[in-house]
Parts: sequence; C-alpha cells; structure tokens
Amino acid sequence: MSHYSNDLLSQARHLAGRDKSRPQQANLRRAVSAAYYGVFHLLCEDAAGIFIGKGPKNAKMRQLMMRAFIHTQMREACDIVLSSNPSPLFREQFALLNPLASVELQRLAQAFKELQLQRHRADYDLSNSFTRAEVIPLLDLAEQARDDWNTLKRHNYELARFFSLLLLLRGSLNARR
Repeated sequence: MSHYSNDLLSQARHLAGRDKSRPQQANLRRAVSAAYYGVFHLLCEDAAGIFIGKGPKNAKMRQLMMRAFIHTQMREACDIVLSSNPSPLFREQFALLNPLASVELQRLAQAFKELQLQRHRADYDLSNSFTRAEVIPLLDLAEQARDDWNTLKRHNYELARFFSLLLLLRGSLNARR
C-alpha cells in the first residue's frame, strides 16, 4: 500500500478523533473525504503498478496513468463486479474469474460506492451534519476495503487485474458494448 494512501487513512482517524467533547463538522467531513481518497488512491496506484510495473524506473509512468482514473467510472466498475447479469462484453471474464464469488471484491466494490457517496455528502451537502458515530464506521469500512484489496491481490491476482482494468477503462469499454 502506498504511503500516501496509508497517510490519508491515518489522517481520517486523527480528524475523527479530534475535538473530544464536540467534534467540529469540518474535521468529521474531512475525515470522511480522506477515508474515501485513501481507498481511491490505493486502487489507482496499485492498478497502475499492475499495468505499468512497480519500481522507481516506472514511477513517472505510473503517476501519469494514475491521472487517467475517473471517479464515476470507478463507481461504475464496482457496479459491474456487483452485477449478477453482466453485459455481454464481460460475460467471458465473469465466467472465468467469477467476481461474485469473491467476498473481498464484493465488499470492496460496495465499500467504494458507499465511501464515494458519503464523500460527496461530506464535501458538497452542507444541509446535514455528520456525527462521530456515523464517521467511525466509514473509516472502518475504508480500512476493510484496503484489507480486502490486499487480500484479493494476494489470493486472486487475475481477478484483481480484471477489476483494475475495469476501474481504468470503464468509460472506453462502455462505448463498445
């Protein structure tokens, strides 16, 4: 896991724990946002590493590739791996890799979608407030997503690679249904 992603998840915990008696909305909202971005950057960096390669000689290319990830398309990629009826474009890979059978991928995809939704709420919807009791489970969710991703990479690398491809190319693939 990248240091940056780790730092964001640590920062989220720190912000959620500040202001012991009366948590400030700014800290709670930034904690939610940092938790989402921790998972977002983890997936982007690891996917770039899968396709470009790891190591210092590939760092610039990975950084360039990481800029190609689009939040909405990543959410749509999560919808794909959660679907019991994938489009014909993905049926062969689904039959081969069976993403619905991967508990880790299913939890990761659900978590990413929920964290993205809550990040939008935290960053853009000032009409409601967050409580620490709402935020702490979101941070737990982000950390579980990180752990699920790492487990998936270790135990089912081909499925992790397929998901990485979807995260990056969802928009392009969508145009070729």
